[in-house]
Amino acid sequence: GLVHDGSHLIVADSGNNRLQVLGPDGQVAALITHYQQDGKSVPLDGPTALAIDRDEHLYVLIASQPKPPRTQIVERSLAAIQEDYLAAAQTRSDGFTRLVKLKSWREPRLLAASAALDQDVLQIAVDDGTSPPLVWVANGAGPGTLMQLSGDDLAMRAQWADSGETL
Repeated sequence: GLVHDGSHLIVADSGNNRLQVLGPDGQVAALITHYQQDGKSVPLDGPTALAIDRDEHLYVLIASQPKPPRTQIVERSLAAIQEDYLAAAQTRSDGFTRLVKLKSWREPRLLAASAALDQDVLQIAVDDGTSPPLVWVANGAGPGTLMQLSGDDLAMRAQWADSGETL
């Protein structure tokens, strides 16, 4: 995931369990690997999706476990890659994701955390045209679902599921 705060680009570096903050010159301004919660440092495991609201609060979708370190690249055939991809897609893990709301990238202090979300969450979006902002979560309760969370405490406000009908 990527998000821009007006002067910095924030990149979710899931494979390295961190956020990279790039300045206007493209240089790394900060690396964020932990956030503060109740005076303790909590690892930022597998961040993927990012969003920011008008108060520059940073919303980060994180995994329940750290991503394993990258393995050595092995040359394989396209058929082998497709087979591995399909097998991985059909295998559910016990993992889940969670959305955390941080004060900002400059002050990564936890303001709120959602309940556990489905591991297949792909995207989040913040509608800061309302007060408090609304946070939209694609696949939050599983594939084909859409969740709406309250931006102040990340509690669920509404949920929709795909009926399978064509629009």
